[in-house]
Amino acid sequence: MSRDIKIFMTVTKALEHLIERAAALPEEAQAEFVDAVAEAMQQIETKHGGVYRLSEDERNGIERGLREMREQRFAGEKAVAAVFRRARNAGA
Repeated sequence: MSRDIKIFMTVTKALEHLIERAAALPEEAQAEFVDAVAEAMQQIETKHGGVYRLSEDERNGIERGLREMREQRFAGEKAVAAVFRRARNAGA
């Protein structure tokens, strides 16, 4: 048996054991387990090149920024330059 197959079997057994243990927990604890595993999976997938999934807060922030852009609520170049000019002059 190859080393990879042994590792796979060991990992599979460990996962099965964790699921069995989680199944014996009260429903609220099972929900915590699922949330924790889902969060860990997202981090692992991101770390190893998987697809990044936005959190609800991140998605809301992006949508807010896009909406503000469409509404032209960002400062223009002249306004930004004026802020920097005032900041430089205040520090002089």
